[in-house]
Amino acid sequence: MMLLQRNTTAFGARATRSAPKAVRSVSVRAYGPDRPLWYPGNPAPAWLDGTLAGDYGFDPLGLSSDPATLKWMVQAELQNARWAMLGAAGVLLTSIGAAVGLPFPEWYEAGAA
Repeated sequence: MMLLQRNTTAFGARATRSAPKAVRSVSVRAYGPDRPLWYPGNPAPAWLDGTLAGDYGFDPLGLSSDPATLKWMVQAELQNARWAMLGAAGVLLTSIGAAVGLPFPEWYEAGAA
């Protein structure tokens, strides 16, 4: 049994075909030596060559000048982002659970006495 009839959508309206629209593709290359810098006019440090995502040449203390430290910082940033995503999911899921009647507290009331 077919769920949808030919030439109809899921809501029963007639599907019509229109002429294909022209698609304009825009790509931005924000890395490499010509990338935007955090302080325009000031050269980026030599060890920040624009190959990392979000590299705008900001390292005023030279913390990432050692390649091993830079690799560790990249992995630490990924780990922090994963924890942040889990935290956001926890806020959303407990709020949705409380809204549908499950015994979850709202995230902003979780530690309240």
